[in-house]
Amino acid sequence: MAFYTQAETFRARYAAAVRANQVVADPLWGQPCLAFNVQIPITPAAAGVLHQLQDALAAIEPNTLHRCPADTLHVTVLWILGVRVVHRVDKRAHWQQIREACVVAMKDVAAQTERFVIRFRAVVPTDAAVIVVAEDDGQMARLRTTLVERMPIPMDTSRIPDIIHTTIFRYRSRLNAPSEFEGATRTVEPHIAMFVDRMAIREEQVYPSLTSALECEVRLI
Repeated sequence: MAFYTQAETFRARYAAAVRANQVVADPLWGQPCLAFNVQIPITPAAAGVLHQLQDALAAIEPNTLHRCPADTLHVTVLWILGVRVVHRVDKRAHWQQIREACVVAMKDVAAQTERFVIRFRAVVPTDAAVIVVAEDDGQMARLRTTLVERMPIPMDTSRIPDIIHTTIFRYRSRLNAPSEFEGATRTVEPHIAMFVDRMAIREEQVYPSLTSALECEVRLI
C-alpha cells in the first residue's frame, strides 16, 4: 500500500503538467558530460520487458521521445559527482582524490549487503522524463544510507534519490497527444521482478549514460 501511495503521489505531482504538455525537451541528450555514480544494471530479462513497454509508448509518440537504449538502462543508487551539479573544484580531479575511498567503501558495503529483489510496478511520466518506478522491502534505502555514511560524497552532491526507478524515455520535444500519452502510462503494469546482486561505479561520458565507463563493480553477498 505504501508503494502505491508513493507512486500515485509522484504521478499526481506531474500529471497536470504532462497533460498540459508542459514537458521539457532535454538539452543534454547525446551531449558529452562527466559524472560518477553508483548504479545497478538492469538485467537482460528485465530490459526485454522494458523494451516492450517502450515499443507500446513510442507507438503513441513516435517523434517526440528520446528512447533510452536497453543496454544503458540502470537504477541509480547514489550520485557521487552528478552531471547537473556545479562543483566548486574540477570534477575529474576531485574524482581522482576520492576514487580509492569510494571504491573501498563500496566493496565494504557490498560485503555486508544481501542480495535483494526490486519490483517495477508503475510507469510515470514527469515533466522531464518517463520513468518506471519500483518497490522493495526497504533494502535500497538502507543501502543508500550506508553508502552515504561510508563514501566521501562532496557537499555539492546534497540529494539522495528518494525513489527506485529507471528512466526509459526523455523528451525530444513537446508531445503530440499529451493526454492520450499520460493516460496510456496508467494502463501499463510492468510487473517486473529483478534480482539485485551487484552494483557498480560508472563514469558517465555521454548523457544520459549513452556512453559510460566502468570504474568498479562488486557483487552483493
